[in-house]
Amino acid sequence: MTFLRSFRAIALALSFVLSLAVQAWAADKLPAPSIMVIDIQKVMSEAKSSKKVLETREMFYKKYQQEFSTEENKLREEDKQISEQRTVLSPEAYAEKRRAFDTKAAEFNRKVQLRRISLDRAYDLTMRDIAVQLSKVIRELSAEMGANIVLARTQVEYYEPAMDKTTQALERLNATVKELTFPDPVKMADEAQAKASDAAKAAKDTKKK
Repeated sequence: MTFLRSFRAIALALSFVLSLAVQAWAADKLPAPSIMVIDIQKVMSEAKSSKKVLETREMFYKKYQQEFSTEENKLREEDKQISEQRTVLSPEAYAEKRRAFDTKAAEFNRKVQLRRISLDRAYDLTMRDIAVQLSKVIRELSAEMGANIVLARTQVEYYEPAMDKTTQALERLNATVKELTFPDPVKMADEAQAKASDAAKAAKDTKKK
């Protein structure tokens, strides 16, 4: 999941959360609407916490790229050596080596896939935490400014500039969110692998019975 796609998903979710219902009834009559507009995507992309999360994601990504590149080169060299031994090994010995290598290569591919999935999941979870904090910030601002309806910028075609409180929301979010815990993708991948192994073992045991 890309950075932009994550923002679109978060913005869509927030658009529902932030469309606040009218807060009070008076003599069976709705109060006059007082509307506040927030550019959710702008706040989420420019917030210091969001930029930090993106930097953390890129750090892990580059680290994995280096690690995977080293392992991939080793596998490529091993594959070459096995191929060169084909003429000197018996068909059975060569087939055994090839099977062992294929198993190792498949395990490496699974490892790469799990790491990437876990990194994306860690990123998404952390960005959702920021979105939750932004929702709280906007509710606070709406109460302070007397707004009874909050709309995402993407929901409106035109509005008076005075209704736009994006800058205030961004400043408040930066002041509110100081530190975030980015889940360890390696740990998440290991846990996912362990769960998959346990499920496979349980299925195998059930089949034996």
